[in-house]
Amino acid sequence: MATCGICKVRKIDVNAERMRGFCDECSDRTGIWWSIESIPPLRPVKPCVRCNHPQLVRSLMRETRGYGNGSVVAPMGLAYDVTEFWGNPTANDRAPQGAVVAYACLQCGFTELYTWLPHLVPIGPQFGTEIVDVSTSLDAGPFR
Repeated sequence: MATCGICKVRKIDVNAERMRGFCDECSDRTGIWWSIESIPPLRPVKPCVRCNHPQLVRSLMRETRGYGNGSVVAPMGLAYDVTEFWGNPTANDRAPQGAVVAYACLQCGFTELYTWLPHLVPIGPQFGTEIVDVSTSLDAGPFR
């Protein structure tokens, strides 16, 4: 049985734990719900567009939110599933839709953001999302 890659103590025996390489408890504490290696490359394989440096850091973006005496670390998403909490619609921080992955240049720090599985992002005011269709403006000529 494998051991958690983060805490190096707990045994990982559930399929999801084995797939990402660390235990559920460490996943909850760090906000890393997917192994970065399990996310396919989202950016073209090329040097930094700003300084041409060949090395970038790829990172699953996370955010921290406080709740009472503690805080929750969760993957950053374009939207979150909306659930009901005591009769009120509430964003489910355990269900990010369209996880945000950053690529940062190790030399100049220029950072590009990409979305993993953008076609799964829910659309609507309850998710804080909308579709912007620019296809009609493409016929208007060059943007100046």
